[in-house]
Amino acid sequence: ISSFPFVLTATPEATVTVWPGSPVFTGESVTLKCEVAGYNGWKYEWYKFKTITSSWTSVTPSENYTVKGYSLSIREDAVVDREAYRCRGVRYHRPSTTQYSTSATIITKVTISVDPQSPVFTGESVTLKCEVKDYDGWTYQWYKRNNLNQWIALLQSVHYTVNRDTITISRDAVVNGEQYRCQGKRHDRPSASQYSNVTLTVKVKTKPELTSNLQGAALIGNPVTLYCKLKQSAGWRFYWSKHTQNPENETSTATSSYTISSMTPSDEVKYRCRAGRGNPVYYTHYSDVLLVKVMERPKPVVNIKPDKLIFERETVTLICNIQGGGDTSWTYSWYKDGYKFNLCSRSQQCKIRSITEANSGKYTCIGQRSDSQSTETSDALTLILSSISPRVSLIISPSITQHFSGDSLLLRCEDHSGSTGWRVRRYTDIGRVSDCSSGWGSVTGSTCTISSLFTAHTGVYWCQSESGGSSNPVNITVLSLSLPLVSGESDSQAPPSMLRLLSILLPASLFLIVLIVLGIRCYSARSKNPHLVACSSPNACSSPNANNH
Repeated sequence: ISSFPFVLTATPEATVTVWPGSPVFTGESVTLKCEVAGYNGWKYEWYKFKTITSSWTSVTPSENYTVKGYSLSIREDAVVDREAYRCRGVRYHRPSTTQYSTSATIITKVTISVDPQSPVFTGESVTLKCEVKDYDGWTYQWYKRNNLNQWIALLQSVHYTVNRDTITISRDAVVNGEQYRCQGKRHDRPSASQYSNVTLTVKVKTKPELTSNLQGAALIGNPVTLYCKLKQSAGWRFYWSKHTQNPENETSTATSSYTISSMTPSDEVKYRCRAGRGNPVYYTHYSDVLLVKVMERPKPVVNIKPDKLIFERETVTLICNIQGGGDTSWTYSWYKDGYKFNLCSRSQQCKIRSITEANSGKYTCIGQRSDSQSTETSDALTLILSSISPRVSLIISPSITQHFSGDSLLLRCEDHSGSTGWRVRRYTDIGRVSDCSSGWGSVTGSTCTISSLFTAHTGVYWCQSESGGSSNPVNITVLSLSLPLVSGESDSQAPPSMLRLLSILLPASLFLIVLIVLGIRCYSARSKNPHLVACSSPNACSSPNANNH
């Protein structure tokens, strides 16, 4: 058995060449040539790509196409920009077909620019510029569509100034809706460009709108920005003046905004603006006047709560008050020793919790409106922690720390600085912190009264203010009545219930002592005189014969 190797050969490829060479230009006819390298006896098929259906369709001889052997000629008015063609070869012998090949024709285009940019305004002159981006050596011809819908060539005249690639239309010849076009020509290929058309849009003289960034009166020393709004095309400069100012003294800017860096009382006037472009300058109408009011810059005041002595671990609230700022929504910036104090938000109140020595310093604030107008910086408030002992004491009455159930107890917060707002709090064995007002006592001002103690009242008691300040704690123990006194307690610290018990027993004891003494006396008398009767009272101890003496 013998084997024969197979050799696979690619299908021949057809190539397309363009004459005259690509790109192809407006007004030129095109001849495409299809060639296959190798083999003989080819016939050629031509295809054109249709964008609408996204498919290739066969090209056959017609008014626009001439097929001759391996060439396809396209008439000049049938040449379309970027239209694609391809061909292939077919024959009766192997290989019977070639691969497809594609080609595209490209046409040089011309563009027209309008200066000033459209729309233009009545009273403005207009300059049109014709430009072909490819190749050199172009000359240009300008045309205008007349009332008969015909294009007529434009020459130098009173109304038209032709300067190589531009034509300037005088202001009295600018008419809304008129159409112009141009074409580039030269001696070499390409000899002509496509036409490019433009239609003028002309509007009546416009009037800008003058606004500002203010949402109220300007504050002295603050900047103010004015805006001259023109809802039209670009290329304008803007002119600013006070309404009594001579136009020759106007201030001009390249942008539509103008900033007065620091307002003074003399800046409280009416302002106006206008826009202009071109040379000579074409001006819009003046805007309506805008009155900018100026007022004194308020100075805030920093207040503090609590407003007396400040102790460690208290909560301190700083308040930035602005007087004379009007009915305005302010945001606030806080500073400590001249640096931004980031612990405070942009609110009016700055709350510092569990204050320490590190929080001591000089605090200032500034108010800011939404339009960036700001107040002066407030005078500094110096925050210093007090070095003396806490200013409040817990006074208990009776002034003992051990009590019996059923006793009453009065606890009073005594503030040495005279301030108010203190309340009695406690911590009990059940692990709960509560106020006197929560039900275990009755509150009157800074005094808490417990009418009847229970052993459950045993705990730690102290005074605390709204700002977080507190007194020294006091441990209070409540014992059951049957429990003895704690060893080591002095007589002066005896519970009130024992005193009441003693006050009852003492008179009874004295009475018993008197009876015992009388009994002894009577017994002694009877032992000496048997005839004595029983003694019913001190004066009753006498003998029966006593009356006879």
